[in-house]
Amino acid sequence: MRQIVKKILSFSERYTKTDMTYLVKGGFWLMVSYIFQIGIGVITTIALANFLPKESLGTYQFILSIAAILSVFTLSGLGTAITRAVARGHEGVLRSGVRTKLKWSVGIVIASGATSLYYYLNDNSSLATAFLVVGTFAPFIESFKLYINYLHGKEAFRDNLLLGAWRKPLPLIAILVALYFTDNVIILIFVYFSSNAISLIAVYYSVLRKYNPPKQSDAETLQLSKHLSIFSLVTITATHIDKILIWHFLGATAVAGYTIAQLGTKYSGGFINTVSVLVLPKVSRRDLYTLQQTLPRKVRLFTALMILGAGVYILAVPFIFPLLFPQYPESVAFTQVLAIGLIFIPLSAYSKVLTAHKQLRAQYILSISNALIKIILLYTLLPLYGVWGAIYAILATELVSSITVRYFFAIAKSPSRGSSEEPLESPDRDV
Repeated sequence: MRQIVKKILSFSERYTKTDMTYLVKGGFWLMVSYIFQIGIGVITTIALANFLPKESLGTYQFILSIAAILSVFTLSGLGTAITRAVARGHEGVLRSGVRTKLKWSVGIVIASGATSLYYYLNDNSSLATAFLVVGTFAPFIESFKLYINYLHGKEAFRDNLLLGAWRKPLPLIAILVALYFTDNVIILIFVYFSSNAISLIAVYYSVLRKYNPPKQSDAETLQLSKHLSIFSLVTITATHIDKILIWHFLGATAVAGYTIAQLGTKYSGGFINTVSVLVLPKVSRRDLYTLQQTLPRKVRLFTALMILGAGVYILAVPFIFPLLFPQYPESVAFTQVLAIGLIFIPLSAYSKVLTAHKQLRAQYILSISNALIKIILLYTLLPLYGVWGAIYAILATELVSSITVRYFFAIAKSPSRGSSEEPLESPDRDV
């Protein structure tokens, strides 16, 4: 049976021009892990949407969005830099990376404290307390989850699933238990952050016990992580600013409806991110010129598949959402239009190549320009069209981003062409 599968994969490589054996071998564990993650995320969202009032769900999501933006003060680009370094054989960056990130996390403690003080002075003790919780647990969450980047760099996708199999359900179970007793948003935020912090710390030490990586730092990784963190500062802010502006212009109830509308596209887009995790270690060792010749064909193939998937999603949503989210009928039309954005997701592969090959100038231009476009459009369209304005802004930004990243990928030149890059067996076969 195994030989038959190998023959089928080898045959398919003639048409995909892709190392299908590598994709299936690593991708199987990544996809199982991702399906597991989707299940937990969907169940959590369904529970919150059906047990919390709309305003409470909107407040909960607003806090998580602010917390995500505050995470940029923890050297947020270190994870990607660690994946790249480990793929190149520098395994000691895990221990040193965690220590470095814990030191840099003083930034999120200060930022969370300042945010808490702001809301306290504005007579909102609930949000003030929530951001004290964020400042307490976020440094541990952001630091100890670096084990995931380490395992991705080693291409140990199986261990990433099995070592953390018990961890992912823990926050879900904790949230469900808390929801049974209360709908207090502050308690739910505490449960969410504390359960994630405890479980991540436990899995991190289990990874250390199994792999025992050396204790050494890598100056190049730290330097690259600083650049990537600047990109993250802009991109993470742009990613989560929509919920914050919707909160500001339209209120918590609108945030709740918008969050439900994003559910399908959020996890569909995550599929491509999962594939990117599989590809990043490989493209870090590949010649940039060869990638420029081979990758566009694969992106076109994935784009065609995403168009098909978006069509199925648009047709299925009117039947599924009323069953899962009966309180949110307005979200059906929102999510159908947001699904158009799925066709742009495969082009994010070009961004992964720019990261892997240290195209820093292009990344600066892309991250800053795309973020500014999105923020300007949100500020302009939200007051005029409400939630629809946010949706129009997102789709327009994704279109511009796709065009510009394709352009910079096409003109990119490798800064270290030659000895440090892995030659290809065939110019027509790549990941």
